[in-house]
Amino acid sequence: QIARGVKEGTYKSGVNRFNLKSGVISLVLNPGLESRVPAEVKKEIEEKQAAIVGGTLQVPRGDF
Repeated sequence: QIARGVKEGTYKSGVNRFNLKSGVISLVLNPGLESRVPAEVKKEIEEKQAAIVGGTLQVPRGDF
């Protein structure tokens, strides 16, 4: 989106907010430590991510 605007000469500077739904932000468990994370915790992480993307769990936003 931003790269396209720069390439096309239409980019306007400003604060750009990205989120899980846009796919720009994601949570990735450290592969070296993932085996130490209990299955219940992994399941809860997946559920919370789905709730954030689905809009049923609101994440506090910082002011810029």
